[in-house]
Amino acid sequence: MESAWRAYATYYAYLLTGQERWLRETFDAAAAFAALIDHKTGDLNWAFVVDPYVRALQVCEPDTRFTADDDTYGNPHPELYPNREIIIGEQYVPMIADWQTIVSSDNDVHECFKFIAEAVLCNAFVVERPDGSFGTYNCSLVREGDDLRVTADEPQIRNLHVNLIHPRKVVFDGKITSDQALTTAK
Repeated sequence: MESAWRAYATYYAYLLTGQERWLRETFDAAAAFAALIDHKTGDLNWAFVVDPYVRALQVCEPDTRFTADDDTYGNPHPELYPNREIIIGEQYVPMIADWQTIVSSDNDVHECFKFIAEAVLCNAFVVERPDGSFGTYNCSLVREGDDLRVTADEPQIRNLHVNLIHPRKVVFDGKITSDQALTTAK
């Protein structure tokens, strides 16, 4: 979940500063989160282990000996539950929330997809760079003199965030959004 919180932080850092670095990091995070979905099965994984060799204890079934009245109930420490030693590396880690009958933090991965839905899937971004070029995210741009015609990449994209250095008329999906420079605080 810390990754999702960081992704929100980079998104809001971009909105506050207009620095494209934060927008790139936001989209990089969204792409990494999307990679947690198995594109063949649609299953959502909890994580990807980048280390080639990790010795770990894995909880392999729920322990029904504990109840909500026990101090250890909900503690996912592997030594309190039936477990096995495994070696993993450079692989996806599946979620266990479907069979773990107590608190399972692997559902936190859904925060990543909440972030994607709120920050990326419905938003397009245009950044005017100091060299006069434009960065576009979730959209395409055609420059006609000082006018910018922006087209969303997907139909669910309804919001356009524009960070311009020079005054320009911006037309987003056929609608004029501004006759003035739309800038983000620097």
